[in-house]
Amino acid sequence: MILIKRENYRIDNYYIDVIKDKMAAETCKTNLSPQLMFKQSFTGITLKTFVGNWTKNGFWISKFRMQLMQLRPDIIAKFKFGDKSENNMLSIRYSIGFSSLFIGLMWITMFALPFSAFGLTGYLIGLAVMIGGYAVLSIIELENLQETIMEKIMSNVAHKSIETNE
Repeated sequence: MILIKRENYRIDNYYIDVIKDKMAAETCKTNLSPQLMFKQSFTGITLKTFVGNWTKNGFWISKFRMQLMQLRPDIIAKFKFGDKSENNMLSIRYSIGFSSLFIGLMWITMFALPFSAFGLTGYLIGLAVMIGGYAVLSIIELENLQETIMEKIMSNVAHKSIETNE
């Protein structure tokens, strides 16, 4: 995973439990059944918003419903809880997955090939345009994921945050 953005929050212990409860309500847990990620991503069969996994220190989420079917980049948000004095720290790291980059590179190469009719320069220009388009799609997907996280998970907690770093 390639880090895109990081946000840090100081949150009271009570709100960490609220965040965990909201996350459980909005997420299909892939550590219970890995097939759920593919079912949700391709068919949208679940009504949950995210596919995710729980770890010792926190959880990560990814994949809006129908994301793979709509050929959107895969942005992953990893939530990590840690202690710092009286308030707990919540760190959210946004990354793009290697599999998403690999599939994106395949699509970019395929759609840039018609530009090779104009020679090597045409192919390189087509490649640059496609890479720029993928970067724009990634930025849009990052903003959509952040907006959905704020709406579904951190809706009553975000105003309690003291510190946010981009």
